[in-house]
Amino acid sequence: MDSSDPFVINEPDRALATVAAFEGYDVWLGNHRGNRYSRQHIRLDPDKDKEYWRFSWTDQARYDTPTFIRYVAYITNCVEEGHPMVYIGQSLAGVQSLLAVAENPWFFH
Repeated sequence: MDSSDPFVINEPDRALATVAAFEGYDVWLGNHRGNRYSRQHIRLDPDKDKEYWRFSWTDQARYDTPTFIRYVAYITNCVEEGHPMVYIGQSLAGVQSLLAVAENPWFFH
């Protein structure tokens, strides 16, 4: 599974994440379950425990994406201050964001 790497792999003046940061945006890079940055489960070993891999893309859309968005909103306080949050998802993360938004109308408030 891919990671947030494509958003930073390029020259700093061309990579989306660094260009946005240079423009003054607060950039958060998320990584879904199973990729190389998210394999430190508190009790399951992804190399030994099949249970670690028992999730679907809809589980990620229903639980992981909203949790990530809530966390960023909480830490940055952007919702309380009336600042918009922009979510950019590549490939499957883009599709998951559509389901997450459809099931979480509070994203629009």
